[in-house]
Amino acid sequence: MAQITMAEEKLHIENDEITLTDNYGQATVKQFKDIELFYYLIVGSDVLANDSICYLIQFDDQLWLIPEMTSGAVQLEQWVARLDEDKKSRVVQIDYLPWRWRAKFLFIPGIKAKLQILPVNELMKNQENFEVLEDKLLSDLF
Repeated sequence: MAQITMAEEKLHIENDEITLTDNYGQATVKQFKDIELFYYLIVGSDVLANDSICYLIQFDDQLWLIPEMTSGAVQLEQWVARLDEDKKSRVVQIDYLPWRWRAKFLFIPGIKAKLQILPVNELMKNQENFEVLEDKLLSDLF
């Protein structure tokens, strides 16, 4: 019987290149210059008590949703100053993640983000729920 092995989901940054590898081992590579916006998402509300952090990187053709605990996500810190300086960052509060963005346990959606690449229109569908925290910079949070 064949055994299916899942790869490690991870993010890797080298110089100006960022690589996102999903749990099937498929890698997608982008350049820093191609980032349109970087969202630091603070997910949760006082009522729901579902606090978590995830990152949303917007490119012209796709969105990368990256949970805070993804292997290598800490490497994003090396780009924080540049993203703030280039005005390519937003700190956003959102009460809950859209269902499609959530990791599942068996077939039940949880409250945490799932590492995935989404179509750009997913952002447009959900942006109305974003509260941009104008007084915050990425450098305040990393």
